[in-house]
Amino acid sequence: GSAKPEGSVGLGVIGAGLFANGTLLPAMKGLNTLSRRGIAARTGLQVRHTGKKFAFQYCTTEPRDLLNDPDVDLVTVLTRHDSHAGHVIEALRAGKHVFVEKPLAIDEGQLRSISEAYRGSRSEGDGGPLVMVGFNRRFSPMAGWLKKRLAGIGDQIVVNCVVNAGSLPSGSWVDDPIEGGGRIIGEVCHFVDLVQYLTSALPVRVFAERIGRDDGDDSLVATLTMANGAIASITYVAGGDRRYSRERVEVFGGGAAGSIDNFRSAVFMRNGKRQSRKARGSIDRGHRSELQELVGRIREGKPAPVGFDEYVSTTLATFALERSLRSRTSEPVGYTNSPV
Repeated sequence: GSAKPEGSVGLGVIGAGLFANGTLLPAMKGLNTLSRRGIAARTGLQVRHTGKKFAFQYCTTEPRDLLNDPDVDLVTVLTRHDSHAGHVIEALRAGKHVFVEKPLAIDEGQLRSISEAYRGSRSEGDGGPLVMVGFNRRFSPMAGWLKKRLAGIGDQIVVNCVVNAGSLPSGSWVDDPIEGGGRIIGEVCHFVDLVQYLTSALPVRVFAERIGRDDGDDSLVATLTMANGAIASITYVAGGDRRYSRERVEVFGGGAAGSIDNFRSAVFMRNGKRQSRKARGSIDRGHRSELQELVGRIREGKPAPVGFDEYVSTTLATFALERSLRSRTSEPVGYTNSPV
């Protein structure tokens, strides 16, 4: 293929599965500042099909080809959860910007190694590569609209997230503790990040309890205490009716209240006055906006839109929630041993 256009961001994608084909690669359509350089996946036939469908210049079964390509500026990791950490570390060591779909890591060892690689990528004092984790909800139009209206009502707010997630197919890799890490690490993390965004604070202590205390049921309720005094709950339900709204977020405090319904509409009320917003088209959970923001920051040489410490905090909070399920007590958010 030809060299990337001047001023564009060269894209290399690792992973050509369902999420890549059905969600993220379609969200990239129309982003003219992205140059689709190369895509890698384990299966040659699969990666060839995806590469042709989304007009990449080449496809490969070897991710190292993307890291060695000087025209690849941004590496996007869309593989299964257990492989995220290794790809992120290799991309950082190669000096590439990174977008990794959630979760960032599935255990403390992986997270420590990523943090070391991240710090090492900044050793030359030039700011280093940007890292973004695919917590897209905070980039949705409804979340941004509500966040602006929460400004000025005070820090000590209450956030309630209800997620009608539905059950996973029997034997799903997401539930596998080795390959997927389970639904708290792999999915509830989305709403931990959203709570951090809405409260402008990091979690310091969490508690979680599963329905019936049955390890075979994914339904649970989690509570988070934030550093600024805000509190949040996440009700994650596997046994609801799929026709009911999938995600609902409510915020209360400072004489105000607001809500987001399935990222299709939002309401804010204060002093008896009501404001509302509805999506013009389909549900927008922020996938395209997060990519636009990241590419813009790369082109302009600006810092990442979300601090790396927030990603570490979100990930540690999910680990603490897993510990809480086992201990049946609240758990502090942090490494179980001193961080490296």
